[in-house]
Amino acid sequence: MLLSPLNVRTALALALTLVFSSPAFGGVTIRFRVQDAGRTPLPQSIPVFVLPVLSQQKGETSYVCSLAMSCELPRLNAAGETWRVAAVAPGYWSADRIIETSAENRSFVFDLYPASRIQGQVIADVHDSHPNSIAIAFSSAGSETMPSGEITCPTRDNEFDCVFPAGVYDVKLKSRGYLPHYLWGLEFKAGAVRSITPFPLVKGAALTGYVRVPRGKRPDSVKLTARPEAGDIPYVGESRIKALALAVNANEKGFFEFDGIPPGIYVVDAATTDLASEPTRVKIIEGAEAELASPLVLMTPEPVTVNVTPAVDPTGQQWRARLTSTRGGTVGAARVTEAGVVTFNRILPGEYRLSILSGDSTWYGDAIKVTPAMPITHVELPVVPIHGSVHLGERPLAASLAFGGLHGSVSVPIRSAADGSYSGFLPHDGEWTVDVTSEAADIHGTSVEAKVHRRDTEEAALVDIALSGNVISGSVILNGSPVPNALVHAQSGGSSLHVNADEGGNFRFEGLRTGSLELRAEHHGGYMSDVVTREIDADSKIGEVVLELKRSPYINGRVISDGGPVPGAIVYAFSLSDPQPVFAPVATAADGSFRIRLAPGAQTAGVVVATMGFALHAASIAVTGDIVAVPVHQDGGRLILNFPKVPPDPPVIMHNGVPLFFEILVSWAARQGQQIRRDRSVITNVEQGAYTVCTPTSRVGAGALRSGQQPADQCVSGFVAAGADLALSVPVE
Repeated sequence: MLLSPLNVRTALALALTLVFSSPAFGGVTIRFRVQDAGRTPLPQSIPVFVLPVLSQQKGETSYVCSLAMSCELPRLNAAGETWRVAAVAPGYWSADRIIETSAENRSFVFDLYPASRIQGQVIADVHDSHPNSIAIAFSSAGSETMPSGEITCPTRDNEFDCVFPAGVYDVKLKSRGYLPHYLWGLEFKAGAVRSITPFPLVKGAALTGYVRVPRGKRPDSVKLTARPEAGDIPYVGESRIKALALAVNANEKGFFEFDGIPPGIYVVDAATTDLASEPTRVKIIEGAEAELASPLVLMTPEPVTVNVTPAVDPTGQQWRARLTSTRGGTVGAARVTEAGVVTFNRILPGEYRLSILSGDSTWYGDAIKVTPAMPITHVELPVVPIHGSVHLGERPLAASLAFGGLHGSVSVPIRSAADGSYSGFLPHDGEWTVDVTSEAADIHGTSVEAKVHRRDTEEAALVDIALSGNVISGSVILNGSPVPNALVHAQSGGSSLHVNADEGGNFRFEGLRTGSLELRAEHHGGYMSDVVTREIDADSKIGEVVLELKRSPYINGRVISDGGPVPGAIVYAFSLSDPQPVFAPVATAADGSFRIRLAPGAQTAGVVVATMGFALHAASIAVTGDIVAVPVHQDGGRLILNFPKVPPDPPVIMHNGVPLFFEILVSWAARQGQQIRRDRSVITNVEQGAYTVCTPTSRVGAGALRSGQQPADQCVSGFVAAGADLALSVPVE
């Protein structure tokens, strides 16, 4: 908040008569730097206001400074004190500065930005007290040179009007005790007023706790941040949400309070310029107050030392090491010394991922927790020499082999020659998934399993890789004409492959896994084909498969809770009339919205929302093209499935007319650190309502069960209540 001016002459006289007990050092000097000059006339004089924050002095002092010259603030002449300084330049906006005085830190720069104004009105419940201010946090949504920060804007009769920097910003408006209100990409023009549509104040939850700092550090210098924990899929606007994360400061006793928090799971941490705490995960329940069970302890950055054995890679080159934050971003990267040691300096406590690399290979990747006085981390890589050959049917194949998979946390690429032979090194023996890609044939990342075992009498493990000699080919058409560059998907035995059709709309796959193969094509503009299924064996030669593109509809929605939109929620959507739906998770945008393409002809969609902090939700929604609201709630229960024996196929679980596919449930359990077993399944935090569980048989298969058939000898039903368990004994044939 900008400070009200005092009489300059009186304030200066007062400053001269004050007596200090802190050591004097001659005062503080400030100067001004104009950003984006030329759009607004430059100010000739700039009033500056000074208010003590932590000081033996009292009262406000004002000065008049010049843009062209440095300006001395003689009142700030005692070391070890803290002051709030505000510059009020006509036509410009400048952030208030908190200045800690010291003999070494006596000069400061204030940036001046062309000013706009923000006006608006809040709608408060007649039974609630009216807020006396609105905190307006903003982050640049355009130029990186524009500021980010927060201002406190006073309200009068629920209306507010404040100076604001010109530019394009994402804005968060927050009043104490109420949920934040977000606005995205608002343009504020210099010299103009931007009016905000009136918005309601909605009561929110609270989170309180304490911080603990090392001796000699001030608790009130600690900033705390609460970030909503989303799924593991990046979403549109994620950086915007992070930029406007909830933030508060601890008080002089180390106490902090977040108020008006929307429900959900949050990661809370504390930091200063040189200290940080470990992040803490907390669940916020709508309308309730949560308190951290133990203080957030701030610690100094630690050196992280890693010892790698062997000291160099199999070719005699130095390893490379990389340390990545679990929040994203590399915090350290360095070469391992020839002695096998690497040290990352000044790493704050928390969760990280350590990778050891050689060339384009990742030999090691695992989580690492940085703690105070951390011992040396030892990484052992038992180098295993391998050799072998690659064949497609009977013929040798030049190919790229990715041991560990193309996108695995450990991935070691090795190339085979034209005669199919290859050799190389791996970081361990045992079972490996190998993705095979070949430009010499139509092999597009086919996955095979390989067992690596070197006998004591062998110099290298022998691993021969044999791909089936099968071929499947076809074309993609739209209204009878070929479609160049259409994307064709092939799924076989858990392996998903992709290829673009050629200029004639033709596609071809070789070396596929045997079994059931599903083919589907899509093209930009909202076109998709039906799924075509073929059974293939090692010698199949299948041609003339036609994938006909059709216009496919979209389901448009917005996931909301009682606290407003839910960003980063994981959403699955599929046509309920599709006997073999193909679906993939998407994440909602910053405003909770999602848009998912469905199979051609879809009229009703099954929508499943799996977001942390809320119960697993499923709903049947008519496909109209309109944006539908998908509400999620926190009051769920547990579904426990007991089987007399392991069922040969996954059970069909129906809720609200929507099948909860086993793949979705497995992913849901994994996000909560759990695992679903085939002999007994415990599915936590599912929403209230009726559930029916059936086991497929040769008489009534999974497709028929999903379409509504419920034979009494195959199915069992029950109701999940909030906070309760529903245990079902599921029949197995």
